[in-house]
Amino acid sequence: MSGNNLDLAQIFSLVANNLAQNQSALNQADTANHDHGDNIVQIFNTISKAVNSQKGEPVAVQLAHAGKTVGAMQSGSAQIYAKGLMQ
Repeated sequence: MSGNNLDLAQIFSLVANNLAQNQSALNQADTANHDHGDNIVQIFNTISKAVNSQKGEPVAVQLAHAGKTVGAMQSGSAQIYAKGLMQ
């Protein structure tokens, strides 16, 4: 399968759904703020929407757009994911 046939929106949506199912446990595991689950679910939902808005574009374009979108979010985790998406 070539990279252009990947449905990144579906992949990231599945990841977001899985994270949402474990959101409470992720929040509990966060001993500092108790909100990592909330943040990570929001990040992956944002990624899914961002790549979906670029459907039909090359994977690199979709990921770069998602990186810029996530980079506008305020959480520290979002900044880490944004950097990875942009690379």
